[in-house]
Amino acid sequence: MRHFYIAVITASAATEQKINTKHEVTLQEVREAAVLTEVDARWEEDPDRGGRLLVVGTSYSGRVLNIVLYPVDVEDGTWELATAMPR
Repeated sequence: MRHFYIAVITASAATEQKINTKHEVTLQEVREAAVLTEVDARWEEDPDRGGRLLVVGTSYSGRVLNIVLYPVDVEDGTWELATAMPR
């Protein structure tokens, strides 16, 4: 079993707008579901973009989210949000 440390999730304005508009998910919900909490996560190699972390987490309101993160600084726990959607 491999563990991943997620302390910070950043997102571009375009990504934040996309998850809001297309999936009705907020960046705050993503952070609630994935930062400094136990999540179901697995590493996947994407042929075009490299390694990414696929996360399933639950927001404070109980909504289960599928989240895709790309590493910024794995040791520091910093990740860049690619997308998030309700499960």
